Amino acid sequence: MAECGRGGMKRAIGLLSLLVVSTASVRVYAQDGGELERSKRYFEQGKRAIEDGRFLVAIAALEEAQRLASRPSTKFGLATALRLQYVVDKEPTKLLRAAVLFRQVVLEAPEDDERRGKAAVLLADLEPELARIDEQRQREGKGTVAETEGEGAVLQAKTQLLVSSVANGSVITIDGGKARSAPLVVEVTPGSHRVRGDAPGHFADEREVVAVEGRLVDIEFVLRAKPGVIVFRVTPGARITVDDRLVGETPVANGIAVAAGTYSVVLTRRGHGFHAAEVTVPPDGTVVVSAALPRTTQRLVSYWLASGTVAAAAAGVATSWLAMAARSRAEDIEARRRAGSALMPDEVVAHDDDVGRHNSLVAASYVVWAGAAALGIAAGLAYFADLPAPQGQHPVLAPMVGEGVVGVTYSSVLDIP
Repeated sequence: MAECGRGGMKRAIGLLSLLVVSTASVRVYAQDGGELERSKRYFEQGKRAIEDGRFLVAIAALEEAQRLASRPSTKFGLATALRLQYVVDKEPTKLLRAAVLFRQVVLEAPEDDERRGKAAVLLADLEPELARIDEQRQREGKGTVAETEGEGAVLQAKTQLLVSSVANGSVITIDGGKARSAPLVVEVTPGSHRVRGDAPGHFADEREVVAVEGRLVDIEFVLRAKPGVIVFRVTPGARITVDDRLVGETPVANGIAVAAGTYSVVLTRRGHGFHAAEVTVPPDGTVVVSAALPRTTQRLVSYWLASGTVAAAAAGVATSWLAMAARSRAEDIEARRRAGSALMPDEVVAHDDDVGRHNSLVAASYVVWAGAAALGIAAGLAYFADLPAPQGQHPVLAPMVGEGVVGVTYSSVLDIP
């Protein structure tokens, strides 16, 4: 039995070598850049199908890629898809074809190509498995896989459509039939077919495709995502910036419609804190941005300064009125003296007191009014310069030293609506 097994293994290995020599002697290269690009596209489709566990789809795509441009990378991918599908359906012809392709990769790939080493390792696993299958078939009175099904190892040319979509959850409908998940490979009759792609949150796309007899035609849907909405739950008067672009001011009744994707959202309001967030808006979905924008300390200071301005102005009015009253009394006494009336000693004292009081109150008025003006200017600067951090510059205080001058400078950007 062992001798039979060794004989079966030798025959399998010998036939594999023969197939390698015969197929390696005829290589198909892309006739132009267009075919090479198409081959690469099919290769990427096949690679994605392997990652998704759709091995039959991968086999169909990679067979077409191999037909358009025979390359070690394509052969390795096709052999991998065949080997994985063999695990699913245990069809030995797929295992035989995978072994043939792996050996071609070992012979053709450059020495620095890592696929060459991987193919050799996988081939070392496949050949004993093929020998075991051949031994079992011989015990059952059947020929080896290569002897009886060698012709079937090369997939027959079929008229097929390979339909894929980059949108998650995509389903494909062909000629109004049952919707099936993408990507898919379906065998069709040559000629025109209606193919429709749908995906949640995307606009459907339908097109007419012509199937070519004996060929695999690739159709990829790039479905356009439906816009989403960003809803804002913020106090009124906040400016809304999306990706550094001012788009409106709260309240926004129905939100802001945007294309599906990720955005940087900043909410700002004069005299208040700001809120920044990164939001991901799904297709045909809604994202709610809620934020509290408390008053800044600078805004509260501006209110206190404004209150001080009012108080200082009131004091200025009072001192000015008292100064005018004292002057009026002094002028009345002077008028009586000029008219020839004799002044009593107490009237002379009162006159002198009113004159002194007037002068003091006038000086005090200047000081109070100057203080009111200074407080008013400070309140205005504090109020108008209280800009949200992302959209304005913070006020800057800097020392100022010059010839005969020592002080500070205050600079800011006023954003006056």
